[in-house]
Amino acid sequence: MENKLHSRLCFSAFFLLILMVFVLAATGCQSLKRINGTVAGTVYQNKRPMANFKVSLRSVESGQIIATEPTNQQGHYIISDVPPGEYEVLVLNFSGAPHPGYVGHIKVRPGRTEKCDPDLGGGDLPEPKFSK
Repeated sequence: MENKLHSRLCFSAFFLLILMVFVLAATGCQSLKRINGTVAGTVYQNKRPMANFKVSLRSVESGQIIATEPTNQQGHYIISDVPPGEYEVLVLNFSGAPHPGYVGHIKVRPGRTEKCDPDLGGGDLPEPKFSK
C-alpha cells in the first residue's frame, strides 16, 4: 500500500513539474519579446530616402554586428528583437561597405522603439538625427 502511494505521489509530482515547464516556456517566450526593443527609421542622402541600403547594429560592448536589415523602396528599415544596450548604427552602401564618415549611436531600451534616421548628406556629413 505504501509503495502504491509513493508511486502515485512521484507520478503526480513529475506531472506537475512537466506542466510547470510548459507554462513557463509559453509565458517566458512572450516576455522575452517584451524586454527587447526595436530600432526603426529611414536612411536619407541629400534629404532623399535611399532604397536598397542596409542598416547594421554593432554592439558597443562586444563589437559584434547583431543585426542587419535592408531599407525598402521608401528608405525605411526596421530591426526588431534587439537586446537592450548601446549600439553603433552603420549604413552599408550597395557594395556592403560601411558608408564613409557615418556612424550613429543609439541606446535600445526594453520594449521601446528607438528611431534613427541617418542622413548621409553629400560632401559634409551631418550629425545623425535621433528622436527622443
